[in-house]
Amino acid sequence: MLFSKKINKDRISLSLMEEILGFDEVEQTLSSNSEEILKIEKVGLTIYSDSDEIIATLDKFQIPHKDKTIEEVLKFLFDRLLFEYMEDQSYYTKETYSKFKNTYTYAQLQILIYHTKSLMLWQYNNDIEQIPRNYKILYRKKEVNPVEETNYLEIYERFKMYMEFVTPDRLAKYFNCLVGLKHFSARTKAIYHAFVEELELRGVDYDSILFSKDSMLSYYIDIVSQDNKLIVVRK
Repeated sequence: MLFSKKINKDRISLSLMEEILGFDEVEQTLSSNSEEILKIEKVGLTIYSDSDEIIATLDKFQIPHKDKTIEEVLKFLFDRLLFEYMEDQSYYTKETYSKFKNTYTYAQLQILIYHTKSLMLWQYNNDIEQIPRNYKILYRKKEVNPVEETNYLEIYERFKMYMEFVTPDRLAKYFNCLVGLKHFSARTKAIYHAFVEELELRGVDYDSILFSKDSMLSYYIDIVSQDNKLIVVRK
């Protein structure tokens, strides 16, 4: 399992941490001692967290890690970082992303990225030059850029077109195959928006799911007839 081996943090130098996270992030991460950290209401994951804490946080963010390579997990983490930013944004600006960087969610995902990169480096004997070229680009990556990295509109338009031709009795099954219980990403968000718009056009009531404390994306759904009205229900 990923992170099954404990990483020796003493072997990770300050310069290496700057390489992984960037100088500003390292300075902020290391500025608090243990007593100051305990005063924070939301501590969560830190650079000193053990494997169990890392795995639990990956599960919390629904990041697939079982039977996945380190590189795959790292891609999922950057994908989730993009998804979290896009949750409340319809377009990208430097100001909105700067605001997002001050959130607890952003900090936790960056710490997960740090641990994953540390494990990647350990896998290659703590020598950056041994990391394959295609993975080295991923290793050096620090941020996401929604303008360059998401083809949200293209995905939305493509799946919106597909859904128009899916029969009502197969629409929920089609959505479940695409999204249900899968990793959250910009692609997931685009498909979800296309699906919700299709439900509205077909007059399907999805309010009971939309306004619940759970996300429609986190479980399988079905469309059933109730009081002569089509509604979305949790399967």
